[in-house]
Amino acid sequence: MKEIERKFLLKGTQFTEILSTGEYPLIFLGIFRQGYVVVKETVTLRVRICILKHWRQAFLTAKGIIGDNTIERTEQEIKIEPELADKLLEDIDVIIKSRYIYNDYVIDVFHGDLEGLIVAEKEYDTLGEAHADTPPAWSYSEVTDNPQFLNHNLLGKKYINGIIA
Repeated sequence: MKEIERKFLLKGTQFTEILSTGEYPLIFLGIFRQGYVVVKETVTLRVRICILKHWRQAFLTAKGIIGDNTIERTEQEIKIEPELADKLLEDIDVIIKSRYIYNDYVIDVFHGDLEGLIVAEKEYDTLGEAHADTPPAWSYSEVTDNPQFLNHNLLGKKYINGIIA
């Protein structure tokens, strides 16, 4: 399966504005805890646990880079037992984030050392559609082509005053 997506940064105040406009419902999908058991130049293998109240679901996802861009990647995901995911995540760095759906966007609000980082992603069917679309008015910067904002590159980092350190 092919994944085509663009990423945009939001400031906390922009996220608050989205909540207050009520133009579209903001749907909470849960808390996501994820880490990477393989990180290579052209492929990653992610373990993710999704938690919503007392419900837990886990996935193992392989992502591969297509060409020189970060907008288009291959993706294959399988469901695994949450207990296995817990074991796989035991001794590796993890990212924790709250995930929301807003209109056509997935919005991730990061926690822990990445507190303050808010990223909106939108998936597309074709590269042409992705390139023709305009950034949302409520975002302040597109980071699609910045590999620093790929989740596996955020592991072990901090978000301080708008900078990944």
